[in-house]
Amino acid sequence: MNRLIKLCSMLCCVIMVLVMLMFFSRAKADTEPSHLLWEKAPLQITLPIGKERWVSFPEAVEVINQDAQLTYDKLTLTNDAGTVYFKAHKAFLPSRLLVHLLQSGTVVLIDVSAAENADDTPLQVLVPRLSDVDAVHNNTNPVEIDNAASEATPIELIRYVISQIYPSIQESERPSDIHRVPLRSPKHVVLFYEANTTAAPLASWRSGDWYVTAVLIQNTLDKKITLDPRHIHGDWVAASLFPRNQLFPIRDPKAMTTIILLSHKPFQEALASIPLFAHKQLDQRP
Repeated sequence: MNRLIKLCSMLCCVIMVLVMLMFFSRAKADTEPSHLLWEKAPLQITLPIGKERWVSFPEAVEVINQDAQLTYDKLTLTNDAGTVYFKAHKAFLPSRLLVHLLQSGTVVLIDVSAAENADDTPLQVLVPRLSDVDAVHNNTNPVEIDNAASEATPIELIRYVISQIYPSIQESERPSDIHRVPLRSPKHVVLFYEANTTAAPLASWRSGDWYVTAVLIQNTLDKKITLDPRHIHGDWVAASLFPRNQLFPIRDPKAMTTIILLSHKPFQEALASIPLFAHKQLDQRP
């Protein structure tokens, strides 16, 4: 009898632990940051009234208020290196802020407004590097890599790229032989062969014979979609979606995700290696 009571107690403890883990996992998922891509058009950000909303950038920033009507009784902010904490005290119409990235010199334009019951999901602003953009338009040569150097493993490369794209993720140790390389790609490409997403290449790296590229994916539909990394155009060794594979409808903050692509060719060559119809033929195999 005593043994049965002990077993029941242990079982109850296990169940309580599992419930707590589920709770904390869900809480973490609920606060998962959403993402905005800076493409020269002002970013539209609506703040909730009376709640703090943080917006992070890839480097330390200075925020400049260009609107004399946006006073401290409407909005206060705290600038902590690359993260800005916004708190709106009353409703106001869109007002222009300049966010100066101190290391790269890039200026991001934000039209910030406030409304009751607005979303307070944290935001991360993704800013393509000027070197990548210049390489696309000026056709500069990629950085020369010493292939004789010890190569990082694919897992190390993917972890490192995720830490570079998402500032809130603890930075992974930098592989000794990884280098940024020019993308040589348009701002938007066709990646998933279903016509329900847009794909914007962000940055690409090389380590020995490996190329790894981060691409921002956004839902274009007014309904949830689930992405399958097997259904993409191109010659890839591996494809990993982070932080999610299910995208919310287009106007939802969680309508974006990032896919990390691993290949033995530069991004644009790998993307063009397999015709679109080849994937459909493969999918029809029994």
